[in-house]
Formats: sequence, structure tokens, C-alpha cells
Amino acid sequence: MPVARLLEDGRPVGYLMTRVRRHWDVLGPRRYCAFVNPRDVVQWYVTWDDPAVPAVFSDEVEPHDPLPPGENGWFDVRGRRLELRWLDDGALARRSLLDW
Repeated sequence: MPVARLLEDGRPVGYLMTRVRRHWDVLGPRRYCAFVNPRDVVQWYVTWDDPAVPAVFSDEVEPHDPLPPGENGWFDVRGRRLELRWLDDGALARRSLLDW
């Protein structure tokens, strides 16, 4: 699960965490339901360094959308264009603190 540092005007403002989860559609009555049509869904979660700003979560990104780990670039969230820098595995400790 990749983790990136978000920067605005060169200063750190938060973290972006991404993961891929399997989604299943549920068909039929609750008692005898069937899980069908599996597909991978990319989820992302942004936490801000400022505790007064609420975190942002989305699972509406298609798997082919450009969030490739290892390629630094830009990420738009809530009208803010932020610079994206992917971190190494040391950042996994930050994500584990958030239990995500």
C-alpha cells in the first residue's frame, strides 16, 4: 500500500495513502444472496498535518487512473493542486498509526 507526501508551495501539508480492494456486487435476497462481478477498486485516503482539516477518503477511482507509485507528480483534492512525492517503506509506520 503506497504512501506519498503531499506538498503545497514546497511545504508538507499531508499524506496520501492508496490501496486496491476487491468489490463484489450482491444479488438476491439477503438470506440466499450471491456475490458476483468481482472488480478491483482503488481507494485513497488523505490525512492533513493540520488536525483541524478533516481527512478525505474516496473509492471512486478506477484502477487505470494515474496514481502510479514511484512517479512523482500532482494530485488534486478538494480544489487544491498538491505536489505528490511517493515515500519508501519507512512511511508504512505512519499508515499503521492511522489503522488504514
